[in-house]
Amino acid sequence: AYSCGQSVLVRAMAAGKASVATRLPVLDDYADDATAARVAPSDPDAFAAALARLWSDRDARAAMGAAAHDRSREFGYGPFAGRMARIGREVRP
Repeated sequence: AYSCGQSVLVRAMAAGKASVATRLPVLDDYADDATAARVAPSDPDAFAAALARLWSDRDARAAMGAAAHDRSREFGYGPFAGRMARIGREVRP
C-alpha cells in the first residue's frame, strides 16, 4: 500500500523537508505558504517552477522545512487526543 495525499505531506513536514503541494482544501488544512510551496492543481509548469525555486535556494528550503516541522507537531497523537477530549467536554451535557 502506498501513502497518498495529506499523509505524505505531513510525513515530509515532520521530517523537516520543504514540499510542493497543490492548493486543495484537504491540503490547506495542513500547509500554508510558510510550510509548503503551494501551486494550482493541474498546473505542471507552476509545479516545476516551485521545484526549481526550492532547488536553487538552500536558505528558503531550510526555512520552509523548519516551519513545516514546527507545524507538523500539531498533527501528532498527543495534540489530536487533546482536541478530541476538548470536543468531548464541549458536547457532553
